[in-house]
Amino acid sequence: MRIFLKTLMGQSVGITIENSRTVTGLDIKKLIQKKKGFDISEQTILIAGRTWDDNQPYTEFRKQSPHLPVELNQNHLRLVITPIPEHLRPLVKMNYHDLKELNPKLATQISKNSRAIRYKEEIHISTQTYWNDLSIHERVKILSNQEYADLVPLLPNKTPPVQINSGNG
Repeated sequence: MRIFLKTLMGQSVGITIENSRTVTGLDIKKLIQKKKGFDISEQTILIAGRTWDDNQPYTEFRKQSPHLPVELNQNHLRLVITPIPEHLRPLVKMNYHDLKELNPKLATQISKNSRAIRYKEEIHISTQTYWNDLSIHERVKILSNQEYADLVPLLPNKTPPVQINSGNG
């Protein structure tokens, strides 16, 4: 069976799978790596907004999400592949307090962004919570904007040790 996946950047990727009921997320990631060269660790598969775990067969994933179709090809899969630019990696993996200490201007910009989203979705209660709750992929989207990219040259060459949050990232 042939399925098509959409990357975060809008590129379509077509792959052929043997059996859509027994295929796991890792199987699909391996096919993508073989076809496109994207590292498995940089891939996340989202179906209807939920992350498909690597070793979970599609049938088991579907049981947890009854609204999903029986067959994969009846659903629009979104494969999130986020190769993080080298200069953004320390920023993306940093916790909010380290980021604020390193660059208050960047932290202020993130704070403005979080307030707009927070009021809209009424989920996050602070900028720190907002930043820490974001997955690595969501942080990349925020930091990829031109206004943030302009701030990157202001960062010192030596960044503090990276501390990865145990949350979604």
